[in-house]
Amino acid sequence: MPERELFELWLASEAEIREIVPGDNMNNSSLSRNFADFMLQHLIRGYSPSLLRKNEHGKPYIKDLPFSYNLSHCEDLYAILVTSFDYCGVDIQSVKSLVKYDDALRSVMTDREYGILKEKGNPGDFFQLWSLKEAYVKALGGSIWYGRDFETETAPGNFSDTWFKREKLFFYSTEVKKEVFLSLAVPALPETADFLKFLSKDFS
Repeated sequence: MPERELFELWLASEAEIREIVPGDNMNNSSLSRNFADFMLQHLIRGYSPSLLRKNEHGKPYIKDLPFSYNLSHCEDLYAILVTSFDYCGVDIQSVKSLVKYDDALRSVMTDREYGILKEKGNPGDFFQLWSLKEAYVKALGGSIWYGRDFETETAPGNFSDTWFKREKLFFYSTEVKKEVFLSLAVPALPETADFLKFLSKDFS
């Protein structure tokens, strides 16, 4: 067991990451990987990039250390969730065209969820729920197309800024900036409510 509970969610813009992580011509994948290495070395004693592994689902984990982490990227915003739980999931989604993404949304939502959301007609509700489902499958390992395995009991669109439990996981979702939603999925509630940190404000 780790010596303390670790539960921190860090958000950073592409420009902020490029300031703290040296390197030219980094694409999104390189930025995510280097951001992860930087934050994991800052947060976890004994961490080294040589300890990173991927399981059979492609989910990253840290060999021989009792911590888990997960990454997400949307437009110019990057997120890393680092916890002392066995696994975790984080996802960021921006609001997009409902018409363009209708087939994908229908595939991920259950019939009940899709019907409620379609009746409400709010694109933000669709993509916030999409981010919750992404966090779910990223926590457990798998594809977003398993999103239909997880159905919210509360009405879609009513789960902002509060924890709720479903399928033995705890979920949290919030709008981190206009029309950009971030969601978490973890096996237990964190001890601290102050887990959201911004690289530009909190890092020293």
